[in-house]
Amino acid sequence: MQHEKRLAALILIFLIKSGASGKRKEVVCCLFNNEGKERRQSLCTQSVQLTDDIVGGCRSPQVSSPSHKRLIRVLQLGHCSSSYAPSPLTLMTLLDICPADWRSALSDVLTSVTAQGIENQLAQELASGNGYYPRFHRLFAALEGLSPRDVRVVILGQDPYHGEHQATGRAFEVSESTSAPPSLVNIGKMLERDLGVAVGNRFQIGRWSEQGVLLLNTTLSVRAGEPESHKGLGWQTITDRIISVIAASEKPTVFLLWGAHAQRKSVLVNGPQNLVLTAPHPSPLSAYRGFFDCAHFSATNQWLTSQGEQAIRWESAC
Repeated sequence: MQHEKRLAALILIFLIKSGASGKRKEVVCCLFNNEGKERRQSLCTQSVQLTDDIVGGCRSPQVSSPSHKRLIRVLQLGHCSSSYAPSPLTLMTLLDICPADWRSALSDVLTSVTAQGIENQLAQELASGNGYYPRFHRLFAALEGLSPRDVRVVILGQDPYHGEHQATGRAFEVSESTSAPPSLVNIGKMLERDLGVAVGNRFQIGRWSEQGVLLLNTTLSVRAGEPESHKGLGWQTITDRIISVIAASEKPTVFLLWGAHAQRKSVLVNGPQNLVLTAPHPSPLSAYRGFFDCAHFSATNQWLTSQGEQAIRWESAC
């Protein structure tokens, strides 16, 4: 109940500032009463719709300003979800959470209709009680600490892990407290076979990013418990741009494309400064077709050193 009261207060403030009618404000004030759960959720839904209607039809600079539009976002993220409390992070857009080094290259796609649609769909996931992974502020975690000119290797994944406490925002990586999924286990097996290193129980491939390895999923979110559920949201408009920006750089870059989905992105990678290596996906369903023997880690280092670049210390993940 306390969550609904906080949400109602936010909505009421917005309605007052926008000059809403007494009838509309009355709907929100009902949320402070001891209504049943279903009744409160219904009122929350009505209130959020009212704020949407006001922003959509109002020409006031104050109401249509970005700050008020972000307030609409936090209302959408929070309504009807008693387990999700709006925080300052939910006031942010995709452009806001994009690392600064990438904003100039991505600003147009991150402010596009497609990006706004993604934001709305993620809000709806929370509003309907589904949830998604990773959390909003981690959607661009793969880009953190790397500028476009820092990237030396790109490993493409498909979409984040769909289990709780798994997705980190980087392809194939899981948090340290989570057991390695089968695909990550198989990547470790390939590393052992290729370079003869002992992977052990703590295989943290996110450490590779410190050396310029980008672990990028082509879809950056997933509904909890439902793999590939967000593949139609429009994320590939954004991730295709990321791939194209890296491929256009003059810096020697290796693209490791594992599986048919990743290999379709090879059309975005051109020029002698780029090397594309392909192999079956590390999933148990396909790894036996040649992934374990692809030796991509050693092949990557051989090519990088031939281009005057330092080799990747792949064993740093072990």
